[in-house]
Amino acid sequence: MGGTATAHEQPAGTPSLAAQLDAAGYGDGALIGRGSFGAILRCTQRSLGRMVAVKVLAADLDPDNRERFVREGLVMGRLSEHPYILSVIEVGMTSSGRPYIVMAYCAQDSLAARLRGAGALPWEETVGIGIKLAGALETAHRCGILHRDVKPGNVLVSDYGDPQLTDFGIAHIAGGFETASGMITGSLAYTAPEVIHGAPASAASDTYALAATLFHLIAGRPPFESQPDEELAALLMRIKAYLRDNLADPALVPARVAAAHGISVRHVHRLFRESGDSVAAAIRRGRIDRCRADLEDPRQRARSITEIALRWGFNDSAHFSRAFKGRFGASPRAVRKRSG
Repeated sequence: MGGTATAHEQPAGTPSLAAQLDAAGYGDGALIGRGSFGAILRCTQRSLGRMVAVKVLAADLDPDNRERFVREGLVMGRLSEHPYILSVIEVGMTSSGRPYIVMAYCAQDSLAARLRGAGALPWEETVGIGIKLAGALETAHRCGILHRDVKPGNVLVSDYGDPQLTDFGIAHIAGGFETASGMITGSLAYTAPEVIHGAPASAASDTYALAATLFHLIAGRPPFESQPDEELAALLMRIKAYLRDNLADPALVPARVAAAHGISVRHVHRLFRESGDSVAAAIRRGRIDRCRADLEDPRQRARSITEIALRWGFNDSAHFSRAFKGRFGASPRAVRKRSG
């Protein structure tokens, strides 16, 4: 994957990418790959004598995609202090006006490369990776940032063996630019069902992509794997058919999943029949029902509303209050007060 960055990537008479980066203080540029809209070079940062990875806008793109590339650097810069998000060192501009992002260099490559070379990972190691990446995603979400493309290829491995979430090239910052309406911007094999069916990306769909990534690490393949010579449209139709045939029926929800939420499978069935909504939504409503039962239970008087919400998996009190009122038409406080 190595090589030098050649002048053919530039207009005639323009110095090569490597030469432009050398002028900016990043010498010995060697092309090691391509990411979203950019060439990636391994360089030596002369001021500190260390290896870095530099992603450079490698083609003349329209203003929107140019802005998207620059935004990737800003997104990662906001998150760089997290131990499991790849550090951004600098965002700059070459002499020919091409934006570049300087990042930490990970010689051990990505989890995708490890899967190709060594196959599936032990589940114990995968759990550890999942915990670290979950923390990285939570940090991004708390900053109002969605990743939108979590997959093994976007998780590098540091020199210390830690996962490094990278490539926020299609991330969305609250208040930033929206992607094209109806477009699936992530990698299809790791895309959440609701996004495939047209819903906008969310923190939940990022979490699904993380779960699909962990599945790939353990099983050695993604949940939905493309077949030889299978067109992308055919894969999309196959995934949609599977979701329609296997995930639309709440009877397929394992009892242990419902039990983990303190809800019987029968209760999930009833909720699903009443609403015609997804199984996940039915389970969420079931948890809200259990919260109401606790609020009305005299034996639970010692527990605060926040404690009851936390007991049933609602960590955000404002979100819980809105969801509760949306289901019952009254706030949790009002329901508790009426119950005496």
